[in-house]
Amino acid sequence: MKRLITFIIAAFLFVGCSTKGEHQDNTKSLMITGSTSLWFDADGDLGEICYEIKGASATDLPTATTENEWITDISVGSSITFVVDENISMADRLGEIVVSFNEQSIKVSIKQHAIQNITQTFYASTLDGSRYFGNEESEGYNYYLVLSELGMTPEGNLYGETVYYYFDIYSDTPATGREYYTIPEGEYNLGDGTQSGVLNSEYSCYTVTGYSTYEDIFFTKARLKVSSDKLEGFLWLKNGEVHRVLYYGANEFVVPLEGHSTLRDDHNFNIENGVFAGIWLGEWGYYGLNTCQLYLFEYLDEVTGEERGDQFQIDILLDWGVKDICGTYTAGSDVGCFIPGWAEDNGDGQYVQNNTWYMTAGYIYFAPLESGKVVIEKDENDIYTFKIDCIDDKGYKVSGTFKGVGKFTEY
Repeated sequence: MKRLITFIIAAFLFVGCSTKGEHQDNTKSLMITGSTSLWFDADGDLGEICYEIKGASATDLPTATTENEWITDISVGSSITFVVDENISMADRLGEIVVSFNEQSIKVSIKQHAIQNITQTFYASTLDGSRYFGNEESEGYNYYLVLSELGMTPEGNLYGETVYYYFDIYSDTPATGREYYTIPEGEYNLGDGTQSGVLNSEYSCYTVTGYSTYEDIFFTKARLKVSSDKLEGFLWLKNGEVHRVLYYGANEFVVPLEGHSTLRDDHNFNIENGVFAGIWLGEWGYYGLNTCQLYLFEYLDEVTGEERGDQFQIDILLDWGVKDICGTYTAGSDVGCFIPGWAEDNGDGQYVQNNTWYMTAGYIYFAPLESGKVVIEKDENDIYTFKIDCIDDKGYKVSGTFKGVGKFTEY
């Protein structure tokens, strides 16, 4: 922005910018010497209001105020400067700065254009899959929002051939309630911290799924605005696209009942190329018995740690010194049993899942396996087969076959 500022100091004259003007009184007269209606592009900019006070000394200055949050950093000197923030919305907006001196006030209209280069507008219909993680490892309270059209499958996985928007936000307001968590109203901007008002860049992205693949596209800039009946996001993607995301409805999502199954129906699975890890825990809680804790993954990248699909944690009990896990296990606390799943409150409102559980990557869906049968077999190529036929605490059946290779380690 180019400026031309002329200072003329006389016995009864102080002038800012050039002179034109229109407001007088009998003693000292305030005049706006430039335009009283200023337009700005969506990107925002530094603005300037030129004024003159006739009959004033060099130390007489007006005041300048605004009630618009997007007009900031107002400074009064030989001219009035201010900053217009970026307008990330689809609508032009109108504000004003009131310039006052003694009893005189003049309103300067500040107008700003809406963003123009939207590549895609997406209307989400569900917040299914959204979670709340509290502030155990963060400065603010962590809400993880999932906006989509289809939500999650009954098994807690992503649907194929669709899109998802993930927003990892932090607020100074904790979640309350048992059935629903309310998303705190306000504006969240992309950053790399965990303080209130941040939309964390590491875990926020746009995801496109195929039939058996998916792609995460992260943001270079993003802003999410949450009100009581609407969520609106403007997202600049690393592939150059600009997306607008809208969700109309109450700003709340269903709370999975901590410590209990989140399944909505029976779950059947058939995993052919899984991987698992076995940890020999020894007399861990069951003296005289050998406990083996098994972790089953439908997909696990051992280099990046990426997980997808179904997962299981199964704790089985064997005779002391036995290292062969093959056999049939029923729920119980003796040799030949798997230990039923249960949850323990850690004292901070968070629950720790113990012993035998079904879950999905990301823990969107999970269920303690309380009864039933687990059969473990191994072929000549050291490929293990886990035949699981169990019941969770809601009475839903979790059943199917998991085949895969694994490694064992000592605790």
